[in-house]
Amino acid sequence: MGAGKSAVGHASAERLAVPFVDTDAVLAARHGPIPAIFARGGETLFREVEREVVLDVLSATGTGRPIVALGGGAVTIADVRAALRRMPLVVWLRAPADVLWERARRAPQGARPLAADEAAFGSLLAEREELYREVAGVIVSNDGGRSIGAVVEAVVAAVVSTVTPSSRAWHGGA
Repeated sequence: MGAGKSAVGHASAERLAVPFVDTDAVLAARHGPIPAIFARGGETLFREVEREVVLDVLSATGTGRPIVALGGGAVTIADVRAALRRMPLVVWLRAPADVLWERARRAPQGARPLAADEAAFGSLLAEREELYREVAGVIVSNDGGRSIGAVVEAVVAAVVSTVTPSSRAWHGGA
């Protein structure tokens, strides 16, 4: 939460001339607003819905290989981690807990159900860090110390460096 996955993902996809998919947006389009899903069935229902959406998106990438932004808790789902390990590249946008908290706090009230208080938010991040590390092929810092353009360039460089001649079409030939 608050790492910049949507903004950096969208800009990186534009730079690479590939599609961009935000799984939170797909989830909301299919099942309604995220806070409403939490209200209906808590985190358990949300993770079930998220699992279905993320696995569907990741399996549908085919040869188009879009840039896909996942919700911050998607890595807590074992099937999602297994699917991520099969992807050509997983980038972890990393920032310190205090920076992430400040960004999440600026979201509209109720938009981030798991960002209720700073201590719980920090605990959640600490619980997930090893899972992020497990699936990440590259870690890119987005701690506010450089422009979004510089963060995007780091992501683009990571994507370009993973390309082999047989997979050049994966990122539009850049």
